Amino acid sequence: MRSNRVRSLAVAEHIAATISLAEPPTRVVDLIAGVMIIEHSFTPDEAAEFAEQRLDGVKRGLESILDVATPSGTFARFAFNSSSDEHLQGSCFVPPEEEGTPIADAKRRRLDFDEYGAFLRGLNWRQFEACCRGILALLGCKDPRLTASANDQGIDFFGRLSLEGRLDISSHLPSPDRRLEVWMVGQAKHYSKTRVSTPDLRELVGSVELARTGAVADDGRALQGFEPRVCDPVFYLFLTTGSISADGLRLLAASGVVGLDTGHIATLLTDAGIGLRDGDFDATAALAWVDSNLNSPS
Repeated sequence: MRSNRVRSLAVAEHIAATISLAEPPTRVVDLIAGVMIIEHSFTPDEAAEFAEQRLDGVKRGLESILDVATPSGTFARFAFNSSSDEHLQGSCFVPPEEEGTPIADAKRRRLDFDEYGAFLRGLNWRQFEACCRGILALLGCKDPRLTASANDQGIDFFGRLSLEGRLDISSHLPSPDRRLEVWMVGQAKHYSKTRVSTPDLRELVGSVELARTGAVADDGRALQGFEPRVCDPVFYLFLTTGSISADGLRLLAASGVVGLDTGHIATLLTDAGIGLRDGDFDATAALAWVDSNLNSPS
């Protein structure tokens, strides 16, 4: 039977990748049947039978997707309805009881998530590097730097983040938290189809370690201003518009390198309201923000 050739997890992954962000609560069994009709040319009766048989397996697949996404801060397009796990909804669906709350506002901002993703993929590699510099500023770095387009010593951007006032001990008077700072340094890889793999991540780690010791090949011109002391904490950032291989994800988890793909970056820009005009995403306004990070003095 051809239904045996369709895996429940594949159906779950398809639903997770395509469900509308504003989808109202919909029966999971109906979503499964829809996938089988559209993607596998099942008749309505065949699709309904398949959906009933695979309902539990597809739900387990959806739950496993959320189990991976939630701890890593990855934006999921769907959520189970709070009153029934037989229903799925878009993660930006706003039920009546949430109207007027901050979470409703946050959900509405993320309705532009797909537009931000397309915008990121449409940038050229240098514009994407500038976008990464802008992200450092969004994270709170003062005076983030973009290295030169060539001979950059393996580092595309860096900045210094002060933790003063960020540790729930904010004071109007001098306090010890102003002595706490971290460096944020990274590489930007603007890929369309290429998957980031372990050599890319090892290159970043090696470049930063060499830079920390002052071992550079340009007399320090590219990384002027990046001067971590021996015990200064450093966040290693790897930002890409491509996807990250399974081995790459395991290396990220084992090493502590912070890897962000298109979805993560789109989430950051969405939440920050970058490129909004009259409340809606505007690619021209977003590009102006990118250009401001490209053209500002480094």
